[in-house]
Amino acid sequence: MTPANILIRPATADDAPAILQAHYDAVHQTAVQDYPPDIIARWAPPVGDERIADFIANPHGEIRRVAELDGRVMGFAALVVAVSELRACYVSPDAGRQGLGAALLAEIEKVARAEGVSHLLINSSLTAEKFYLRHGYRALGPFKHVMRGGLEMDAVKMRKDF
Repeated sequence: MTPANILIRPATADDAPAILQAHYDAVHQTAVQDYPPDIIARWAPPVGDERIADFIANPHGEIRRVAELDGRVMGFAALVVAVSELRACYVSPDAGRQGLGAALLAEIEKVARAEGVSHLLINSSLTAEKFYLRHGYRALGPFKHVMRGGLEMDAVKMRKDF
């Protein structure tokens, strides 16, 4: 059950700056413990007009949900149905440990099932692996995620069957 002060809803184009800021903050404040500065910088560049426009364009057809805490967008999750991929689940560190991540994940899994998806795959960061394990995902093994520009990031392939 989602706490009363958390609202999970479909993302809109107007949410893009807040979504990208939550992503930036999560990576730069939380994932920094597991990754070197060059990976962090490539993974989550500063929020600007170009990044916002690219996000709004949504070239991969992501289904996106946001988590509002007391009326402010503090996290998001994204699903790509065509490849059964949980593309993202991020919560601002300012709102961590309040159930937003779990609520987002539950909602995006509900959407996936409604879309006929039988399982979800995720390329998890090392930082998020324990979160996904707690929510029924299993690790399929380590791999190197190739970022834009060819930089390789340590990650974990994970899967959850419905």
